[in-house]
Amino acid sequence: MTRRLIATLLLFTATVACPDASHARYDASWRWRTLRNDHFTIYYPEGHGAYAQRIYNLSDEVYGDITGYLGVTPRRCPVVINPGTDLFNGFFAPFPNRISLFETPFYTLRHFGPGSDTADKLFTHEFTHFVHLTTKLGWYGRVTDFLGDGAAISNVISPGWVVEGLTTATETLFTDGGRGRSPCLRAPWNPVSETRGSGPFRRPVSTPRTPLLPGASTLPGTT
Repeated sequence: MTRRLIATLLLFTATVACPDASHARYDASWRWRTLRNDHFTIYYPEGHGAYAQRIYNLSDEVYGDITGYLGVTPRRCPVVINPGTDLFNGFFAPFPNRISLFETPFYTLRHFGPGSDTADKLFTHEFTHFVHLTTKLGWYGRVTDFLGDGAAISNVISPGWVVEGLTTATETLFTDGGRGRSPCLRAPWNPVSETRGSGPFRRPVSTPRTPLLPGASTLPGTT
């Protein structure tokens, strides 16, 4: 009974915390191919090997950057390439734990900061989610011994400024773009950060236009 209750609570938490996963759709007619290395398994539809190869070529660098920064060694990360949308985005999803990257043409990204390689920025961002959200440390790591690795999502209940602030930090630190460099986001946040936490801003806060920078600004290497 206890195991069933814990599993139900974890499933509910994952559904609420990762709503994008419920909107993921893959064309049933796609024929899938696979690339593998020591840390990633990359799944991609036939005809989209060039983008998958780009992710593969980035994988060692991205892995070293994120695991070195967080000090965590994650399990193998499945990466699913989705070319079925023109929206620049991606997501982490549990059960099974994985990341999905939307293959989109290069274009200027409003609010995402500068950058010459959107694939690098997106991959860095989503792999940070994977490493952070699936970390198995402390007593919670033992839960996965009987519920499986899919239950290793304890960090999804972290505050939003932590979950997205961390990825904003890494995409800014380890690529030539990132929202930490975006004038559109920095302009309304700078007056807050320059108060040195006075008044109501003694803790990292989010505003409608700057939901990511408060968390990122508290992390090593971002100031």
